[in-house]
Amino acid sequence: VATALAYDFFRFLRRPLIGDTGEKVGILRLDVGDRVVQTRNDYTLGIVNGELGIVQSVGDGEAVIAFDTKTVKMSGTEAINLQYAYAMTVHKSQGSEFPAVVMPLSTAHWIMLERSWFYTALTRAKSRAIIVADTRAFKRAIKNVASRKRETCLEILLRKKLG
Repeated sequence: VATALAYDFFRFLRRPLIGDTGEKVGILRLDVGDRVVQTRNDYTLGIVNGELGIVQSVGDGEAVIAFDTKTVKMSGTEAINLQYAYAMTVHKSQGSEFPAVVMPLSTAHWIMLERSWFYTALTRAKSRAIIVADTRAFKRAIKNVASRKRETCLEILLRKKLG
């Protein structure tokens, strides 16, 4: 939802400058300059989950996208695993860096506010990080070092398999 809202806002801001352009490719309406992220590995194209790209051209239901490692042409079926990359979760941004990062912190996400998450988010920024935060949320994010215990059945499954 955040990505869609950021994209809608981006389109709203640039509409007076270039008009409402773009073409549907897969499930997205893409324009030259749009930032996208691949959400699944595509071994045929050689693009992996999490790779960021910039749309170079769009036409006839296809888009040419410059990813970090290569430039590829994607049809609608290949582009099904693309999402807009104007806003990303910390989880999705792991392994990437950006010139600037805006981090909203809210008590509405209380359980997620912990130091390791905050550190990961902050270190995505190469040169500038802007923190927009409620004071309580900010304090929680930097003081909370307790990791939550994962509730899985892995131990039970391993015991059954291994005897």
